[in-house]
Amino acid sequence: MRIPFRLYTPLSLLAPVLVAMATAVAVTRGGMALLAVGGLAALAVAAVALSLKPEHLFLFWLFAALFLQEVGTGRLEHLLRIGLYSAPPLLFLAWSMLQRRPVRGSFVDLLPAGYVAYVAGSALVAGVDVSKTQVFSIVATGVIVYYFCAFCSLGEGIERRIVQVLLASTAIVSIVVEFGKVAGHSYGYQADNAANVERAVGPFGSPALLGTVVGIGVALALAVLVWAGPRPLRRLAYVSLLVDLPALFLTLTRGPLIATGAVGVLILASRARTRWPGVLAGIAVALVVAGTWTSIASTSLYKDRFSNQTNIEERVIIDRWSLELAGRKPFLGWGYGSFDEVKNSANLSTKSSSIPHSVAIKYTSHNTYLTILVELGGIGLLLLIVPWIVIARSSLRLIRGDPSDAWVVVGFLGVLGVWIINAGTFDMRFFAISWIFPWLAAGMLRRRYLSFVRAGVEAGPERAAPGSVHLREAFNRT
Repeated sequence: MRIPFRLYTPLSLLAPVLVAMATAVAVTRGGMALLAVGGLAALAVAAVALSLKPEHLFLFWLFAALFLQEVGTGRLEHLLRIGLYSAPPLLFLAWSMLQRRPVRGSFVDLLPAGYVAYVAGSALVAGVDVSKTQVFSIVATGVIVYYFCAFCSLGEGIERRIVQVLLASTAIVSIVVEFGKVAGHSYGYQADNAANVERAVGPFGSPALLGTVVGIGVALALAVLVWAGPRPLRRLAYVSLLVDLPALFLTLTRGPLIATGAVGVLILASRARTRWPGVLAGIAVALVVAGTWTSIASTSLYKDRFSNQTNIEERVIIDRWSLELAGRKPFLGWGYGSFDEVKNSANLSTKSSSIPHSVAIKYTSHNTYLTILVELGGIGLLLLIVPWIVIARSSLRLIRGDPSDAWVVVGFLGVLGVWIINAGTFDMRFFAISWIFPWLAAGMLRRRYLSFVRAGVEAGPERAAPGSVHLREAFNRT
């Protein structure tokens, strides 16, 4: 029987999953015969996985990753998460080395690997109880995604397909959250006893992380619509935008709302044809809010959640403590994973605050950058953010170099922007999935820029003017 081509990829992706589950059962039950079967099954998994195109497995993994974060804590769920989420990045790393694109990187491309090595060394020297699995999932996985996206040979139109997956997956997450609200069931929601409300958390267990993911979907959708992306993507972008915005509000979390709003305004202002309509829409919204502010400010939701001063004061104390700890070891930090241990043993003061020390010490960091500054020092923080800054700055040239694909650059810059702003409002170290997005965006932007540079070299100096027909032809060939 001949399998149709459109069914080949789904079946190829399903086969290793089933074989991996059989392997897990064989190993957990024990016995030499079953162990032998498990060994053969593992070889089958490797053979099938390596026969796939890298982009097919990556797109499947990227889509499934969002729904594997809170699947449960049982043995089967743990094995499922390992097989579908933790294991594929090892293949991505192998593909990045074995199927490397003919482009030349630079010093900035060494910094992500340097960051992983620095974190591993810091954790080892500090002697804090941090597992190798934690370092791999939180630190190394995102960096592997960066190298895979920037340097692995992938099929034509990979940017469009990645955006398509992100728009679809964020839309599905939003629909699940909104359906739960309408149906009145508790899945995807978390009780906030201080504000007496339920906040949407989706499949992540955190309203801030859900807001970040949904905000990324909003940024990509706006980029596609504002910069006239491919027509099939535009239809999906309208749907994604329609369902993502209500889900974003249902998180009732200030950071993602501010981050998405700020990045959305910048995307609207990035093109002349949407600049003034965006300004007029912003003015209209401001007038409506101003006219109804008395009613808004009198609601219990605003009083208990959005104007909660105690929550802000707690964060101010932790931020002040973080800066004080960072000042004691400004270059190398206290060691990866040591934030709470160091904070609790440093006997820090709560002067000029109404919150007693016994209460304040129970809180952890709500700022990713300050956590990194305390644990890894200035060196660690620079190793993390310098590549993003350099890549974002160089990527702005691509809008002039190939305006027809400006939606790609603006979209991934929007992803990076939403994440960077949100990372200052809560600590991303608790959520492995969160680190995929900035490195994915940086990797795709780097991929476009390296192709752009190579196209300029191929076109020759006399044809390498930004925006030239010859340069665009050479760029598209890469």
